[in-house]
Amino acid sequence: MCIKEFVCASYIETAKFYLEENNKLRDRITELEAAAPLPPKPVFPLHVRSAAWVEGVLNIMVREGGCELDIEPLVDEEYKVMSEADFKVAIKYLGLHLMKYQDIYFDCDEFAEIAPALFDLEFGANSIAQVIDYSSGHAYNLGIVLNGAGIYEPQNASFNLDVAGRNKNLYGMMKTKPNGYIQL
Repeated sequence: MCIKEFVCASYIETAKFYLEENNKLRDRITELEAAAPLPPKPVFPLHVRSAAWVEGVLNIMVREGGCELDIEPLVDEEYKVMSEADFKVAIKYLGLHLMKYQDIYFDCDEFAEIAPALFDLEFGANSIAQVIDYSSGHAYNLGIVLNGAGIYEPQNASFNLDVAGRNKNLYGMMKTKPNGYIQL
């Protein structure tokens, strides 16, 4: 057998092996799905609020929470918000906290970037802001709910309306150069 034939035979054997492994995994996934089907997607009532209302909520959070970050101009005229209780159920359902953290490649800024899009796609709620916070070297989200705005950490599915009592090492919200920002 010449080298060319040997290499071809090796590739064919490797391909057969991976095809067989793929089929085993597919069968196992089918078994697991049958054994524990996914819960139905929850449906939440959404409450339409004006951009002025959202700006007011953010301004209260800034004033009472000691936030010094810049708030980017709002881009939508209306925002759909949930109750705080529904928001907490929704963040658990999305499961972002179950995704694997990968330093540099899938870290805090990617988590914070994905969360607003998923909320909009899954539930129609466009009231999740991305926060880039240079003072703490961290990225996270703000959730705007009917009774205020709070810090939403997509990496551990936590939500806290007590912005003033936040962990300032992780959620600094202090003025820096360049300054961090909140973008909704």
